[in-house]
Amino acid sequence: RMLLFTASGFAREKKCWKTSFHLVWPDLIIDMERAHVIRLRTIDLLNKESGMDGTYLNTLSQRIKRASGQFDSGLPGDDMWSTIFDITGVRAGSLRMPYNDKVYRETKTLEGRPCIPVGEFEFRPNQYDKGGLDEIYCVTRPNEISVTKWIELGSVRCPDEPSLTPWCTPIPRADWTQRRIA
Repeated sequence: RMLLFTASGFAREKKCWKTSFHLVWPDLIIDMERAHVIRLRTIDLLNKESGMDGTYLNTLSQRIKRASGQFDSGLPGDDMWSTIFDITGVRAGSLRMPYNDKVYRETKTLEGRPCIPVGEFEFRPNQYDKGGLDEIYCVTRPNEISVTKWIELGSVRCPDEPSLTPWCTPIPRADWTQRRIA
């Protein structure tokens, strides 16, 4: 299950329109180390898939490049997905709560980009394709539960010291430690 929030609008600090999404996976308990690994693995998979002609992500990445004009340098390390999957959520000591607005640092005023719910989604795995999905469906829309409930659901703060979700690291430790510094 995944909660999707958006905080899109005009970003005064960057002086451009920004499409911003915040994803919360309430059933996954991870630490900062695992958050880095998950981010890196996600970026690796997106880069791989978007480099394959004819795939959905190849088409999407070309459209993003054309629309932004910022990712067409062709230089090694020009990593569009690292920019899209910003490291702030991994490095930051805190994340913005639902319904809270972004503060413009220069003037300490609100930007008008509050983090508002899009919905709660569930994923149904494909029984024939290991790792594949049959369907993604919205189980809760923004107006179906209260603002208080969205704030509660969107909090990433864990009570006490819960145990981490069991996992097998998808990236050898020696590989991601060097990349995390960059």
